[in-house]
Amino acid sequence: AEYMGINIMSSDSFEFFCQEDASEAEAEQYVEDDEYEPTEQEIVEYCEWLGMDVEADRPLVWIAREALKAPLPENWKICYTEDREVYYFNIRTGESIWDHPMDSYYKALFHQEKARLDRRRRKMRLFQGSLTILPLQDFFSDLCEQAELADMDSKGDIPEHLLDPMYSA
Repeated sequence: AEYMGINIMSSDSFEFFCQEDASEAEAEQYVEDDEYEPTEQEIVEYCEWLGMDVEADRPLVWIAREALKAPLPENWKICYTEDREVYYFNIRTGESIWDHPMDSYYKALFHQEKARLDRRRRKMRLFQGSLTILPLQDFFSDLCEQAELADMDSKGDIPEHLLDPMYSA
């Protein structure tokens, strides 16, 4: 069995081959491309694989997109079984894996960012429950209305000469 990515044999005597042996169409399907943009369906499927709820975790969908665009680390090659299933082979160590070598990194990144997002959401719920937050315009409108009501109520209680400094009796 050759080692540098060509005609690798497993212990089950299945012949494996890497990108150099793939047909041109297969190779094009998996060639790293800096301009590759994953489809919405691919992103949703990867989100699900990460354990992400696409709707609830919408701010974290960038992780799935970035993962799908991630290049292979140094010494890794895309390979195929004789059934044309994709796997990854490290030409330096001889290690073979089914998942992209960066998948574990992106899974850990998702869990880290999800915990951070959940902490921020908990803080916002606590903050929102303790203080009513109004848009600035509503705040000032309410202030003006309260001031006008206070002026109307107070005129009957305060003597006229105290309300108008130019008052002369």
